[in-house]
Amino acid sequence: MENVDVLIIGSGFGGSVMACRMAEKGSQVVVLERGRRWLPEAYPSVSQRDWFWDEDEPEKQNGWLDFRYFGDMSIATGAGVGGGSLIYANVSITLAGALLLFNSDEIDLFHGCCNEAGEDSRQITGKCCK
Repeated sequence: MENVDVLIIGSGFGGSVMACRMAEKGSQVVVLERGRRWLPEAYPSVSQRDWFWDEDEPEKQNGWLDFRYFGDMSIATGAGVGGGSLIYANVSITLAGALLLFNSDEIDLFHGCCNEAGEDSRQITGKCCK
């Protein structure tokens, strides 16, 4: 059995960046992913096949979308090298203030300070931290 410095599970947004950063610092890194690597010509949106992943029979259904149903809520996740970036659709939703569980100071800390132009890039708080 080979020993490595870092084992990362998942090659999506977080896993791929972490693997890159750790390798840049000289660590031996292994990334595990449950799905396959998609070639451009085999990508489901191009080939019109292999859309769904089935955890119970991945040898038969090993597509790029894994749907999970939880009563009133459904979740779509990516299945393959790239994780969620495979299905990311640039969907951003601004929450209404009543839905936030944090006060504006906590949000400022979480989102960081303003962009270089000094403008507020966070529509949640409506103010810029200085």
